Amino acid sequence: EHALANVTAQNWPNKELLVILHGPENFDLDHLTNLTSQLPYPTHIIGCHQNEIFGDILNKGLDQATGTYITKMDDDDHYGPHHLTDLTTAHTYSNADITGKLASIVHLTEFDLTVSRHILDAERYHRHVAGPTLTARNSTISAHRFLRRRSRVDTTLLERVMAADGALFITHPYGFILERRDSGHTWDVDGYQHFLKNAVETEDGIPALFLEGE
Repeated sequence: EHALANVTAQNWPNKELLVILHGPENFDLDHLTNLTSQLPYPTHIIGCHQNEIFGDILNKGLDQATGTYITKMDDDDHYGPHHLTDLTTAHTYSNADITGKLASIVHLTEFDLTVSRHILDAERYHRHVAGPTLTARNSTISAHRFLRRRSRVDTTLLERVMAADGALFITHPYGFILERRDSGHTWDVDGYQHFLKNAVETEDGIPALFLEGE
């Protein structure tokens, strides 16, 4: 329900949703089918066995996408209603191959703590965008596709686009919050330490975190 609400709230007028289930046996398919049938835009459910490689299941979604642009949205993250408009508009003025955001605002689930990093790093060409915000023309992603990997599928796509002289562009950090748990992510970092290692406190005594590095 959270993921569907995020997509439905987007003010982009002509959207298509591909729901990729990595392990459909873990979902109530009847309930999900009923929910998606009530949405005011085309929706397709793609079931992939839990043992299938992550890169392969993303390519299955890619093969069914009909839009001019493709964007990735993770089911547990949080997206403001202008998210799609921001990223597609950035394609117009940046002429980049891929646009997205950095993981600048992160909610750490177990602590119920929201941290910020790279908050001033925005509106420029960059070497990385957050996978759950990766946005590009269908033709760009289809030309490269996702590698047959279980992890780093977004990063390796970005690396290959840049190796082909492509450009990445990051927009402002607002309107996207990465939801981070201590485990269960294909992005394999050292748990919460990746986000907490450079914690500081603001001058007015209100706790805040500004992290350096990736």
